[in-house]
Amino acid sequence: SDKDHTTTVTSGLPEVDHQLNFNSSLWQQIRILTYRMLLQTYRDKSYLYLHGLVYLFLILMVGGIYYNMGFDGAKQLYNFGFCYICIIVFLYVPMLPVLLRFPFEVQLLKREYFNRWYSLPAYFCALSIARAPLQVIVCTIYVFSVYWLSDQPLELVRMGQFLVVCLLIGFVSETLGLSISSRLDIVNSVFIGPTLSVPLMLFAVYGMGAGTQSIPIYMRVLMCLSYLRFGFEGLMYAIYGNGRAMVPCPPEETYCHFRSPKTLLTETGLENSDIWIAVLGLTVYVVLFKTIFYFLLRWRLSRHSNFAALNYVGRIIKMHFNFTQQYR
Repeated sequence: SDKDHTTTVTSGLPEVDHQLNFNSSLWQQIRILTYRMLLQTYRDKSYLYLHGLVYLFLILMVGGIYYNMGFDGAKQLYNFGFCYICIIVFLYVPMLPVLLRFPFEVQLLKREYFNRWYSLPAYFCALSIARAPLQVIVCTIYVFSVYWLSDQPLELVRMGQFLVVCLLIGFVSETLGLSISSRLDIVNSVFIGPTLSVPLMLFAVYGMGAGTQSIPIYMRVLMCLSYLRFGFEGLMYAIYGNGRAMVPCPPEETYCHFRSPKTLLTETGLENSDIWIAVLGLTVYVVLFKTIFYFLLRWRLSRHSNFAALNYVGRIIKMHFNFTQQYR
């Protein structure tokens, strides 16, 4: 009816009714949109080739730097750095392409959504499904490659834990990038994304070498706000936790201080790390950022009064942190 397609105007801004009726069901919309997004990804050969080359370069670089260090008792502190490099890889590589590409997709979404092609929940679900396969494939190839090159313990449980944690870090980073780029343009997104990453990286390794007892309570709370901290604890537990035996010390070395996994975990402040807490924390962040992403998209498509606070914050960002002005 005409009533369902009525748009009201309040204060010069269009008010969009999100409760729309569509000829196709929600499941049909999700299925068609998912197929379209997967087909677009498959046809974008330049993006796929570049994505693959980036991961190949990272495999060769990380695998070469930490080659055969996993079972060298004299180099276990370097192996600590291997875990940190892995969380940095899955912080930036899933996030940066999203910051560059998704602002264009938002413009297309606005046209198709206002033309009533599909609902926002259908688009959100399809986007979440369509982006997962490529992320899982490249992450699995990277993890198994660098895990083998760095000579980590070839135990199925440890490899599985390492892979799951890396996947979750990648999903959180990608969703964080979607949340940022759903509201900002390309220039501002590329600035805000890496800027927000800096405190996440700092809190991930805060207190390393000093032990957990010397960390103030407020800093422990801030550390929990960094999903990279959960990821780092999960990776370290996957390699050194669960009663791992002593790492062999090379014959040319007279003493290997960190050949004991327990000693390494204690002196780096990770003696209380647990894989299940790490996985749970990362899962919570995936759900949290997915929720934020959905409401930011909905905010982008409407000016409802429920989002007045977000509108105020958005105006402040545009007034004081709009880096596109210098290019005009």
